[in-house]
Amino acid sequence: MEMQPNPLVKHFRKPAIYVKLPSKGMYWKEGSIELPVNGEIPIYPMTTKDEIMLRTPDALLNGESTVNTVQSCCPSIKNAWEMPSVDIDYLLIAIRIASYGHELKFDSTCPECKAVSPYAADLRNALEQLAMPDYTQWHKIEDLEFKFRPQNYFEFNNENQAKFAEEQTMRILEDPNLDEKDRSLKLKDSLSNLLNINLQSLSISTEIIKVDGIEVTDKKQIIEYYENSDSKVIREVQKVLSGFAEVMALKPFKIKCDECSFEYSTNFEFDHASFFADGF
Repeated sequence: MEMQPNPLVKHFRKPAIYVKLPSKGMYWKEGSIELPVNGEIPIYPMTTKDEIMLRTPDALLNGESTVNTVQSCCPSIKNAWEMPSVDIDYLLIAIRIASYGHELKFDSTCPECKAVSPYAADLRNALEQLAMPDYTQWHKIEDLEFKFRPQNYFEFNNENQAKFAEEQTMRILEDPNLDEKDRSLKLKDSLSNLLNINLQSLSISTEIIKVDGIEVTDKKQIIEYYENSDSKVIREVQKVLSGFAEVMALKPFKIKCDECSFEYSTNFEFDHASFFADGF
C-alpha cells in the first residue's frame, strides 16, 4: 500500500531566522556543513525532544545533547562534532532566539544597593558581538613561529570532560577523612593529569610550528616540544590563545539599577541547561 503524504507537513516547524557564522564555514571538516551560496544558514526552533535532551545531565556532559540539538535545528550542519569553537556559542544563541525569541530575562543584584531586580537582554546584540579571531597570523615566540587554529567541538568537549573529572578529584581530596598518604598520591596524579590536559589543549590548538624554514604539523612532535619547552614559551602561547578567547567571548551586559540608578556590568552566564530553561 502506497504511503500517503502527511497532510500536516505544511505545519511542520520552519526556519525562524537565518545567520552567517563567524567562521564563514572555515575550519569545518569537508562534508560537515553545507553552506548556501549567500552563506546564510537557516535556524529552526527546537522540538520538545531537543528541549528534553538539553535537560539530560549525562547527555549535556558528553556533548550528545548539544550535537543533536544543533543538527536538529540547523539542517545545514551534518556533523556538529566538527563545529569550530568560534561557532559554538553563536549557534546556541541563534537556536535560542529561533525557539523563544530574542529577549533573555534574568535577575541581577546591584553591587551598590544590593537590590535584586529583573532585566532583559537582547540576544541579537550578543550575536553581533561574537567575532572570529585572526587565525591566519603567525606569532613569533623565541626563535620559532606559531600558527594556531580553533578547536572543534569534539576536542573542546573532551577537554571540558577531562577538566570536570579532575575537578571532581580535587573535591574528593578535600575530604578530611581521606588518608594523608592517599591524599598525597591522588594530588600528585591529579596535578599530572591537569598538566597533560593543558599540554594536549595547546597541541590541539597549534596548527603549525615553523623552525628553520621547516613547518612542523605532527601533533606528537608538537606536544613533545611543549613538554620539553621553556615555561616562558608556554606562557606566551597561552597569552596568544587567551587573546583569541577574548575576541570570541560575549561582552558583559550593561545595567542601570532600577532602585538606585547605579550603572554596572554583569557577565553573560552561558550554562546550557539554564540558558534553554524557557521550554518544556
